[in-house]
Amino acid sequence: MPEFMLLAMCGPARVGKTTAATILGCELGFRLVGFADPIRVTVLDLVPAWSDWNLDEGKDMEDSWLQRSPRDLMRIVGDHARGLQWDVYIRHTERRIAMLRQEGAPGAVLYDLRTELEAEWVRQAGGTLIHLQRSGVGFRADHETEMGIVAKPGDLAIRNPGTVDGLRGELLGTLAAVRSRVAA
Repeated sequence: MPEFMLLAMCGPARVGKTTAATILGCELGFRLVGFADPIRVTVLDLVPAWSDWNLDEGKDMEDSWLQRSPRDLMRIVGDHARGLQWDVYIRHTERRIAMLRQEGAPGAVLYDLRTELEAEWVRQAGGTLIHLQRSGVGFRADHETEMGIVAKPGDLAIRNPGTVDGLRGELLGTLAAVRSRVAA
């Protein structure tokens, strides 16, 4: 049985992290996990109407009731929890990954890596960071989780050509490098 693979997508908002993770999930049976999954659950519990939205597409649309966007509320909830316990989302993700390994999943894709602490945890856990880039999409400096991750040796970079089929080709073409590194 092949060894469990842990991949983590990082890059600016709207670069295609969730799309890339979904492709790997569909093509390879990898499970999708988000550091911010508990934040999404909390936000959707607070504003159930947002469950009808695609939060990836509508994260910046302001809600008339709260006068905030889902992205703003997710930042507030995330900042508050990290203020109570700085590594709360890393610990939660670590438990989820351990469960997936136990279940015999072939791998997991973290689709929302946004902080250097998360990146370091992934690297220490034997995972590979995939830095996604796309023409016309850059980092926003309006929150600490939107600043980007510093690329380090062993990380991979993939250019999203702007189509799902093009991204699929780039991802699956690069996966051979990851597999050979895991086998080594």
